[in-house]
Amino acid sequence: MIMAGGLRRVVLVGCVTLCAAAVHGQTFDHFISGANLFDLSSNGAVSVGIMTAFPASRGYARTASGIVWFGDPDPGEPAFAAFRGVSGDGRYGVGKYSFQGTPVRNLIGTSDYDTLGLIQGYNRGWATRASFDGSVVSGWCERGPNSDFDGQAFRWTEAGGLQPLGFARSTGVYTNVRGMSADGNSIVGRSDSATGFEAYRWTPETGAVPLVSLTAGFNFPSEASGISDDGAWVVGYSSYLFEGSDRQSAVRWSRAGVIQELDPTRSGAAAWCTSVNGDGTVIAGYSGTGLFVWTEAQGAMDAVAYFGSHGVTIPAGHGLIRITAISDDGTVFGGDLRVPGRGLESFLVTIPCPSGCALGVVAWLAALRRRR
Repeated sequence: MIMAGGLRRVVLVGCVTLCAAAVHGQTFDHFISGANLFDLSSNGAVSVGIMTAFPASRGYARTASGIVWFGDPDPGEPAFAAFRGVSGDGRYGVGKYSFQGTPVRNLIGTSDYDTLGLIQGYNRGWATRASFDGSVVSGWCERGPNSDFDGQAFRWTEAGGLQPLGFARSTGVYTNVRGMSADGNSIVGRSDSATGFEAYRWTPETGAVPLVSLTAGFNFPSEASGISDDGAWVVGYSSYLFEGSDRQSAVRWSRAGVIQELDPTRSGAAAWCTSVNGDGTVIAGYSGTGLFVWTEAQGAMDAVAYFGSHGVTIPAGHGLIRITAISDDGTVFGGDLRVPGRGLESFLVTIPCPSGCALGVVAWLAALRRRR
């Protein structure tokens, strides 16, 4: 069992050559039966996820040159490896290794990986997000018989190793990580305490702090599911009272903590955000009527219709399940779908780049590098 931080080696189980889609082209593609896509690099050229074929699971990274598999675990251990995040530059995949679960960082396309260690007192964990250059990794560790119950978020750096992030409340028992800014200095997710669970944001200056909810109280939970790479916007859901019970509303929070509902009509259908682009202007999520894409210019729109309006047709019978990642410029969308006769697969949709967006992203990346 791998427990301490350090460098280990892993077998690259295979490589399948694929035709790479042009980043600013107009495409729909799906691949790998039984696969979940979890994250995209900043330009959308690298996608990572997990392929499950019980009892074995392997991480995958799809790059311009093909699909690289992350596996196999050590002889005698259950065959389990997964990617949950990728660095913005597409060089590092982060995730989990071995059935018990050791957080890892892998230089994609090589057989080397770093074990990031575990918080003292915890016996398993996930790495879920990486900074733009991969030098900062975040995730969470757990203990006990149940997942998503007794755990704590962490932040790992090349210079300082593993740092526990604590909880948003003094009675906290659990924090996870669903998003991290490109510089690694803002981390978001869910924090559980005696008063229920709620969205939180962590920074080095403030520690873990609860985000404001639409309705305060134990029965009105919230959760953050992502953060824009520039750290300006956090996305997720918050609950409100509807006909005597709580309902989830898709929301985003500004850096100042102001909450904004993406569907202010409050129709009573549950809705939440699942992913966000680099500056928070394009957001994807789920509502009671299916998947949506929200933009500052158009508001919320059915995802299939949104893709269609940009020249990409989703074939009949192909059911989009979730959109888990968006490129920084808002032109590449990744997630999961069901394919007739094949079941669960990962998908990528690439829409044309709006006029001027490429120049905007180049300027944003240059500014980000200057901040480092």
